[in-house]
Amino acid sequence: MGKYSTILDKLWRLTFGIFTILVGVGAIGLSIWGVFAISNVFFILVLGMLFGGGFLISRGIGKAFLNDQYELTNWVRDGDSVIEVVQTPKYLKRKMWFCFIEFVLYTLLTIFLIYLSVVSLTNKGVLIGCAVASAIFALIFFLIAGKTKEENFPNKNKDIK
Repeated sequence: MGKYSTILDKLWRLTFGIFTILVGVGAIGLSIWGVFAISNVFFILVLGMLFGGGFLISRGIGKAFLNDQYELTNWVRDGDSVIEVVQTPKYLKRKMWFCFIEFVLYTLLTIFLIYLSVVSLTNKGVLIGCAVASAIFALIFFLIAGKTKEENFPNKNKDIK
């Protein structure tokens, strides 16, 4: 690649990455605003936006600042080839931290929802249902973080017998 192609590629990656990060932060912020401004029913949206917004923030950081590389897979979906991130140790470590942060956020959300369901007089069923869903999401992210750590450091305990 030429000098200008490299500069344009970096500029495109930075612009797209920052846009993706801002969309993720905006999605999380909008759903939290909906909880406090409109109704407790928006906790259902918070459950999804914590994952979706966090995913967008993680991908944006990888695209803009960490120079993630992408490759074509052997999968075809709706007639198009699927593009995946190359799973380097740096990517796997970021994925592990993303899952751990999501685990902490969903755990805190579960505690907050249980507290609200005890204190609140309305929407108890919605709050308890969201607390259960949040606890399940926290468990899933904890398991994924542990699996990713094993993928990231596969030969760590190989010499010990």
